[in-house]
Amino acid sequence: MKDTNHIHKFKRAAYSSGAKFYFCVNDCNFKIACELSLGKTVECWRCGKPFKINSYSIKLDKPHCEDCHIHNKDKHKKKRRATDNQPLTGIAGLVGEGIVSDLKQRLNDVTSEQFKTTETKTTEIREFKIEPEEDIL
Repeated sequence: MKDTNHIHKFKRAAYSSGAKFYFCVNDCNFKIACELSLGKTVECWRCGKPFKINSYSIKLDKPHCEDCHIHNKDKHKKKRRATDNQPLTGIAGLVGEGIVSDLKQRLNDVTSEQFKTTETKTTEIREFKIEPEEDIL
């Protein structure tokens, strides 16, 4: 059994009666009713950092902190994860600057050729008259 002095990592479950509770997944026997877990310090499911359960995270099956939360205005953007906070500057060094600049040049060449060969076409729109059907009684 793990040390009892750890930060719990909660997961929500429900009894057959419908009552919901959180239990610790860190090899621990701790259980608490969801209503009573407000303000408890737990481990975030996404980044692993400790945070206090608030009114939003108490509704989640696997509670996560506010830093890992994806707001409605950010849903059109790429989903954030804990690894997204780290800069991606090392990728250019791994693949080499020459490859990145070569890909940029090839992409520019392809898109410029595509716009040169594209011709504008005009289409005629015919007018159609839709007459109402007669009611048959």
